[in-house]
Amino acid sequence: MSNLRHANAYGPEAGTVLVGIAPYLDAVTARFITEFYDDLATQSGQSSILAHLTPEEFAHLQARQTEHLRQLFSPTLDETSHRASARLVGKIHALTGVEPGWIVDGYEHYRRLILDLSRITQRDYRAFREVLDQRLSVELHEQLDAPRELHELQHAALQRIDNLVVSSTTFIDLATGVLDILITLEGIETGAISRPDSLGNLQYEVTAGEKVHRYLGMLAAGQANPISVHADRPTGKGPSGRAWRSGAVEHTLAVALDPGMAVWREMLAGFNLRSAATIPVLDNDDRPQLLIQLWSGLTGHFVTPLRQTLIEHLQRALGHAFARLVQRDQQSLVVVPHGRRLEWRELLQHDALEMHFQPIINLTTGELHKVEALARLRNSENELISPAEFLPAFGEWELQRLFAQGLEQGIAALHAWDAQGVTTTISLNLPPQGLKDHRYLDILTETLARTNADPTRLTLELLETGNVEHFGAQAAVTEALSAMGICLAEDDLGSGYSSLLRMDRIAFDEMKIDQGLVCNSSQTPRKALGFIHYLTRLSHDFGIPVTVEGLENDGLVEAAVILSANMGQGFAIARPMPVHELTQWAKTFRFSVDQTKPKTALGAFATNMLWHLQLMSLSPWRELLENFLRMPSSLTHYISSQDLQGSALHQAHDELHTIVAAHGPTDAVYWHARSRMESLLAERITLENT
Repeated sequence: MSNLRHANAYGPEAGTVLVGIAPYLDAVTARFITEFYDDLATQSGQSSILAHLTPEEFAHLQARQTEHLRQLFSPTLDETSHRASARLVGKIHALTGVEPGWIVDGYEHYRRLILDLSRITQRDYRAFREVLDQRLSVELHEQLDAPRELHELQHAALQRIDNLVVSSTTFIDLATGVLDILITLEGIETGAISRPDSLGNLQYEVTAGEKVHRYLGMLAAGQANPISVHADRPTGKGPSGRAWRSGAVEHTLAVALDPGMAVWREMLAGFNLRSAATIPVLDNDDRPQLLIQLWSGLTGHFVTPLRQTLIEHLQRALGHAFARLVQRDQQSLVVVPHGRRLEWRELLQHDALEMHFQPIINLTTGELHKVEALARLRNSENELISPAEFLPAFGEWELQRLFAQGLEQGIAALHAWDAQGVTTTISLNLPPQGLKDHRYLDILTETLARTNADPTRLTLELLETGNVEHFGAQAAVTEALSAMGICLAEDDLGSGYSSLLRMDRIAFDEMKIDQGLVCNSSQTPRKALGFIHYLTRLSHDFGIPVTVEGLENDGLVEAAVILSANMGQGFAIARPMPVHELTQWAKTFRFSVDQTKPKTALGAFATNMLWHLQLMSLSPWRELLENFLRMPSSLTHYISSQDLQGSALHQAHDELHTIVAAHGPTDAVYWHARSRMESLLAERITLENT
């Protein structure tokens, strides 16, 4: 606020002075407007802004400026209203790139024109000049101070965004929070964060502002064009398509004059949006991962120095944040359109969650060990939506609600099975942030107490996150869970380096081998079974039992038994089922595997792996090695049970034994023969699983 006193510039006395100038003011203002813009046209910075105005926009600008100058000398103007009006104009100038020097020069020019009025008497002239100078002082002070306020607001917004970058645990929460902050900044009317789908059309995943919602409604109704990232399509020539292809920030200074915006021009004119910026968020290789799209009703808004600072900060901060979230959770890469995300959130909010239950069996006894509760959403078409689809669309609020409802249904299922004579325990997925967010612990404590459930019958499966930070917070929660008697299992063991690091830092009660490691067992059996063998031995060395997920066929089940896994889970045992089907399954399920007599090629491959390891361990002792080779191998049983005597596999098996007896297991001839036999076994695996 200026220290100057302006009492004489407002009120009845000032009004009397200004009444005398009123008949001449319009002519002077019109002359000033003409001369002002003629002068600006010679200055490169401002002329470039003016060049991006349509004739209609330029006429509108002149009319608004004329009206503002007329109000500046209104006899009834009070100081408070004047300051508010001047500050608003100052903000618009700052948000469209008008430099302070141009403002000062313009008002000085206007002052000279007014003071040249020869029709004013000497007495009136002096009084008018006093009012004029005081009002212009207020005008310039407010206009020139407005950029400072905008800088402070933007700085505060960037600090809030930086806090989000650090604290957000999901892509949806980060994107929503960032956009909600951005549209609070003056001049930014609406925004979206998007990524292309498989067809190359941008899907708006998170939006903010009423106008982009209107666009999405028009898009859904077929009344608007989607945005493409392909250069050969008319819908790919706008700033968003260009930004995705180039990896550089793209601007539309004036929608009405940008040829690339032709297919959306009429729609955007109806929305009163004049400029846009598309900011690609890049990975470490400078490849676009997502786009931040912002729109303004001000021409040239996003090329001002103020907003350039904003854009550079956004691109850098969100690049780091998105990389962290992807490392932590690959689901961040899944593209979920905004409408579908809202639909799935609505389903969850209105109790459309339906838990299904997949048995986990003890591979030694064949008995039911526990069941895993798996979330499904049932939509209005009675279709079940899997977690792989809806989890990427959920933020922290949805994840907590999902956990609470899933826990509630899981405990109800235990009570129902107890009444039907089936006693078991239940596993439930715990979001990664559940180990450092005490709200999950509060949900557990409250639900267990209210339902009178036994916490020792509950296992929480911690999903792989790629993140082992905040260990102190994790330790506090895990200690609380242990004190309650709740088991903690590491899900997806082996899916990342951090899963092994967490084994050292967190006291897990169980391990689950990631099904992704065994899903290609038919194509790469040595690798898939090697993972099971190595991770099982590793877990057993820690004294922790192991469950193998993804047992999709009898061969994998048999191999898991042979490789000493404790528990198994997968479609070959049972598919996820509604709560009422589990009792009948438990009463009829039968399971039996003889580790020494494999019936499948995968089982035979597993026994041969173990045979090889035993062979290698005995190689330094010739007598022990010879005694071992005299013993019948499990592979011999498989060849006999499958009537493969005399086959290429049988011949390769006999040849391998002959070679190892003559040369030992370290000779290159042995390794070649072993590779040949494994290739023949792999052919049998493919045949059995086709």
